Amino acid sequence: MEELTKHEEERKTSLRNKWWLMFDNDPLEDCFDHPVQTEIRHALESCDRSLILKWLFEFATDLKNPSFAISMVRCIGRQEQIGDADWRASIVKTALSSDILEMRDEAIRAAEFWAEPRLRELLAEHQEPVDWLRSYLVDVVHDMAT
Repeated sequence: MEELTKHEEERKTSLRNKWWLMFDNDPLEDCFDHPVQTEIRHALESCDRSLILKWLFEFATDLKNPSFAISMVRCIGRQEQIGDADWRASIVKTALSSDILEMRDEAIRAAEFWAEPRLRELLAEHQEPVDWLRSYLVDVVHDMAT
């Protein structure tokens, strides 16, 4: 595992803090774009794309800060073709394995938005314990098949 340079570590911390503050100041809402979505696109265009994708994955799977992670999964899940298919599948798989209901919900939303066969398979394999979320998951899997 490569260590980050001091500049990269500062950039990562700066992005995390900026986005955290943006979520605090402007909560995420259904059907509305959030400024962090634009920030993610800009970060991917302005820096080393693979490094930004690594950080995005870390932010989205940091369950020590669940509200931030959930918000990141939602914003990532609204990005068209972010990363590659393996990266998107890793985000969905990791989020689905969470004990946090909202995280699993965001994983399903992301998979639905990206609508890829591999993601459909991940959803179909998932054993969701919560009735309403399981119903939503089944509907998404069905819709992705048609």
